[in-house]
Amino acid sequence: MTIGDAFKSKIILSLKLIILDFDGVVIDSNDSKQAIIIDYCLCKFRIYLPEKVNLYRLREFDRYEQCQIAKGSELTKTEKQEIDFQIEENYINLRIDPYLNTLCNLCHSKNIFLALVSSTPHKSLIKVVHRLSIDHYFDKIYGSFKSFDKAYFFKKLILDYNLVSKDVLSVGDHINDYFYSKECNIKFYAIKNSSFNSLNNNIYQFNNLYNCTKKIGLLKKK
Repeated sequence: MTIGDAFKSKIILSLKLIILDFDGVVIDSNDSKQAIIIDYCLCKFRIYLPEKVNLYRLREFDRYEQCQIAKGSELTKTEKQEIDFQIEENYINLRIDPYLNTLCNLCHSKNIFLALVSSTPHKSLIKVVHRLSIDHYFDKIYGSFKSFDKAYFFKKLILDYNLVSKDVLSVGDHINDYFYSKECNIKFYAIKNSSFNSLNNNIYQFNNLYNCTKKIGLLKKK
């Protein structure tokens, strides 16, 4: 066994939970979802969002907050349902990471829990993953509620499964995912995104779940 093989074995032995983000990790949806929100705000409120907030900063806000910027006030329940419906309808046409099924099987075979934590509104997330027929892949699924904080759900998962921080890996595609993971003292791997360019330190960045899984060491060396 090489030093590299030993390191991979150590990662697998200590890993008990993998937490995946949804948009940009499980499904290639960020650009499409953002386009839908911009189009909705233009049609509904006659406001072109990128003229108010640049596209990079828009990702700091959830779908409702972005629409509220355009409207200039709180959304009604009907308006929230409208934007949810448009985004949900679009998901069915998007690309799910083709390696998700294999990752799920590998995790279950090695008694590693797989959770989904997303800033997508919880009811909408549950509906989408069910329609995509991927809900059975995950042991736990958490979307956002009124006062959403990913770090809260990271800590909740650790407590629920009676784990410690070193047992957990988070995979996300935005710098905020990195900071949430750092707050919880858990290992973080990134799906490549320009938001990480501002970090001075090096983090592992991958193009997809396949390359991420190879780094973890779940795949046997050919």
